[in-house]
Amino acid sequence: ARGFVEFANAYANTDTNEPNKSSSHFGGWNDLMSGLLASMLKFFSVSPDAVMPYIAGLIPNLLVVCNSSSREGDVPCQLLALQCLVAVTRLPSAHRICKANKLTVSSGLGELMDHPSLILRQAAVETRNTWYILE
Repeated sequence: ARGFVEFANAYANTDTNEPNKSSSHFGGWNDLMSGLLASMLKFFSVSPDAVMPYIAGLIPNLLVVCNSSSREGDVPCQLLALQCLVAVTRLPSAHRICKANKLTVSSGLGELMDHPSLILRQAAVETRNTWYILE
């Protein structure tokens, strides 16, 4: 989980205009990010206690991945990040943290409502609804 937080920070700070970070380079980043997000989903179900210390840092970084629509091929990563955001709400010990981030996540997903990908828009709406109805 800590590795994902660090990787997401590096991912958010990349600039596609830099010569050594061309769009073909991001295929590797997207593959790595997809693997990390899939691993996080598995950790949420298998060992939620191992992930709990990092939940507060994961949520904003998952939003960064969700809103990274400027790069080609990000849709699978964005879908996995949305799945992770939904999975976080189902962790019983993360309820307090989720309630504290409810408005941030609900408003942070607003950008995805206008995304060209229909499946991403639908997933964003479902994720936003899940966060919106947290009590």
